[in-house]
Amino acid sequence: MKKALKRMAAAALVTLSVLRGGDAFAQNAVDGRVVDANGAPLVGVTVLIKGTQSGTATGANGSYSIKAREDQTLVFSYLGYTTVEEYVGKRTAINVKMTEEASQIGAVEIVNIGYGTTTRRDLTGSVAKADLGTMMKANVTNFDQALGGRIAGVVVTTGDGSLGAEANITIRGNNSLTQSNAPLYIIDGFPSEGSFAASINPADIESIDVLKDASATAIYGARGANGVIVINTKRGNEGKPTVNFSASFSLNKIANKADLMDSYEFVRLQSELISEETMNKSYFSEGLTLDDYRHIPGIDWQDQLYRTAFQQNYNVSLSGGNKEGLRYNVGFSALDQDGIIIRSNFQRYQGKANFTLPISKKLTLNANANYSRTATNGVTPTTAQTTSSSSGWLMYSVWGYRPVTPPGQDILDSMLDEAVDGSNDYRFNPVKTAKNEYRKTLVDYLNANLALTWKITPDLTFKTTGGYVLNKRRREEFNGSETYTGYAGSPSGKGVNGAIYWTDQTSWSNENTLNYKKRLGRSHNLDLMAGLSLQGQKNTYDGVASTQITSEELGIAGIHTGNYQKVQSNYYDWRMMSAFLRANYNFRYKYYLTFSFRADGSSKFPPPTTAGATSPRPAFRGTSTARIC
Repeated sequence: MKKALKRMAAAALVTLSVLRGGDAFAQNAVDGRVVDANGAPLVGVTVLIKGTQSGTATGANGSYSIKAREDQTLVFSYLGYTTVEEYVGKRTAINVKMTEEASQIGAVEIVNIGYGTTTRRDLTGSVAKADLGTMMKANVTNFDQALGGRIAGVVVTTGDGSLGAEANITIRGNNSLTQSNAPLYIIDGFPSEGSFAASINPADIESIDVLKDASATAIYGARGANGVIVINTKRGNEGKPTVNFSASFSLNKIANKADLMDSYEFVRLQSELISEETMNKSYFSEGLTLDDYRHIPGIDWQDQLYRTAFQQNYNVSLSGGNKEGLRYNVGFSALDQDGIIIRSNFQRYQGKANFTLPISKKLTLNANANYSRTATNGVTPTTAQTTSSSSGWLMYSVWGYRPVTPPGQDILDSMLDEAVDGSNDYRFNPVKTAKNEYRKTLVDYLNANLALTWKITPDLTFKTTGGYVLNKRRREEFNGSETYTGYAGSPSGKGVNGAIYWTDQTSWSNENTLNYKKRLGRSHNLDLMAGLSLQGQKNTYDGVASTQITSEELGIAGIHTGNYQKVQSNYYDWRMMSAFLRANYNFRYKYYLTFSFRADGSSKFPPPTTAGATSPRPAFRGTSTARIC
């Protein structure tokens, strides 16, 4: 009997233990919030109980609620972020911070698409992003020089290789036989038909995005037909004030010289072209023979013209910001570059300032200004002296001048080669040209803009920007008595001459955009943008020219001592008004639809005429595109 009672008591204890264990692992409610590394809520994060199909997803503010036992583990997963596992235990609140996954950087990379940004995974058009880290390793003075060969479909060429010259960029080939094939540039939000590459410090550039196909460029209408290059300069980041300084020095020399004839080869060629009698009176005079020219040193005009050039570049900047949203980035740079051709030089002094100021929780003001002055000195290698004939180019004379002359002639110090027919051949001593032709170009460039962003609701944002660009150019030319157009017997008949030309260009723009971005449930993502753009530009050209200057020793300052010549002045301006719309939709980040529309009205279009009357009303043209990926 006692043994039976003991068995019953043991069974009761086991039953009680099992019941208590079941209570310990009962399901409890677990709440929490999921944010990214910056503290912003992540919407749509999947929260699963490990080893089961039970789960939920985070809501609009990143919050979630799920029932789980103490011995279970919650798994948090989100595209582009590292998966996080949290053991429940006795916790009822689990907050998670997720970080970007290194292997998914390409998916979350931010790219500019015109009037906004998006992630790489959400692109429906062809947009390439320049690798600035690699570009900055190249010792270039202009950012466009470093783009060549780094982005598929982008071809970069230089017209003449002169110092400070902007490169010619084409995207996916030439689109026009008679008009420009240059892309549209967006510099800190300001649209421009020129890159102003010589006026922008490459070290100040934060990103360069190239919009290549119709879907990507449609938001810019017909102006984006040749592609669009979006350039943004650096801004400040949160943190203590940081000072960055860099200096670089380099030596530049010609990589490959043209293989030209030496004294022997040139004289042998002449003996085949001209009569024996003429050769005996010239090259074979004073008892010289052809073999003697093997030992007579010739003149390599390339060695006379080229040099090893020194370049120095300095950059200094101050940046920082606070937790309240204030950001600043100010900087200064100085560049001094000697050209490979003697007497050539390029200098640039540039300063920039960028400030982001939070006015309130919903209003943010951004101010940006970039100013530079560049000075280019020296002759342009492919500019003809006085005619369109290629024989008037500097490099034609360098490669086409005789390396040796008959005894008694000194071609190195002579302005002209007496063997050249001056009526149709315009070769001139290239060394004297480079030393005595005075050419100087001064450019003042200012790009300033203000942007006000109003976050009306978490999903609705309004932004208005105003920009101003000033581009002033002064070109000075002076030809003394030892230059092709200035020497006494010059076919130009100008004598000592000089000129000063001014080109002023001012542009303004105002752009207003309204953006609505909303996630509908767990599957639908909508991004709408509508905008209105106003832009105008004014161009003036004027100058003064003078011939037969009597005070050569004064240089360009003595232009008033000559006879003034007529210079054709020019003035024109234009204005443009545009309306545009873009809609982006995707379903579960798998199926994408993009629709873009733009209508432009410009004073460049000729006004319509009716019965002899004209109307100033501009013509409107629209561009739209839709694409499903």
